[in-house]
Amino acid sequence: MKKSIKTLIIISIFIATVISTMIINIQADNNKVNKSKEANNQEVKNNVTASENPEYSEASIIAVGDILIHEDQLKAQFNEGTGEYNSCGGYINP
Repeated sequence: MKKSIKTLIIISIFIATVISTMIINIQADNNKVNKSKEANNQEVKNNVTASENPEYSEASIIAVGDILIHEDQLKAQFNEGTGEYNSCGGYINP
């Protein structure tokens, strides 16, 4: 009985140590991320002139990939009266 209690105590201490170490590592990573964000924000503030609005910025997004159309979507776009597809790929540009 005493041996099993000692074993249980040792296992409990080990688990508590592991959990504490994980929590400390997570907090350290969060602090690093916060410091990095603060440094980036400060750098952005230093590069912004007085006439620019630092709350808004513009970005261009470029994407590359396949044009994938599912069978149900294709059927829904087909106009039986004209025999053509309505707006299927109308927004796709090369």
